[in-house]
Amino acid sequence: MVRRHLEFSGAIVARSSIADALLGRGDYLSARRGILAPLLPERQCAFAAALAATARDHPAAQRRASKIIIPSVRGGPIMVAEIMPLPVDSDGWLQTACCMVTVRSRSERMEDLPLYLRERYRLTPSECLIVLHLVDGQSPRAIAVARGAAEGTVRNQIKAILAKTGFNRQIDLIRELGH
Repeated sequence: MVRRHLEFSGAIVARSSIADALLGRGDYLSARRGILAPLLPERQCAFAAALAATARDHPAAQRRASKIIIPSVRGGPIMVAEIMPLPVDSDGWLQTACCMVTVRSRSERMEDLPLYLRERYRLTPSECLIVLHLVDGQSPRAIAVARGAAEGTVRNQIKAILAKTGFNRQIDLIRELGH
């Protein structure tokens, strides 16, 4: 788990040695000119919007926490950035920071997998549930029984999932998402 304290602009106010190590790897996030941003351009807008939601000039009821999926540019495990607003009445160096960003591996909490699947592959909620069953090692027949659906329906949904994700085989999808 990595923690950073940020201004609304994304400027880093403070960071841990673990954060320095993650930034040094160059897989997920960069800190160019002291501004934190995801390396993948398609994640930068969502990250900026999450930072904007923590701005101190918003009323307290409108400031909110967010989770952002951060894929690796080099094919490493998926990370999840949690962006949490800091109290407006903070003292000391935290007075200039508006939020804290915590970055952790997606595999630390599997409940983030549906969020990742929806964002990355545009899967429907039903398709996300089927993927969760597959990652848990269930067969299409067991998934059909659990969902009260026909096995053929589940197999068709798996074909649609594979088409959307670009995988040719279920095992490849499971390997990618189950690590």
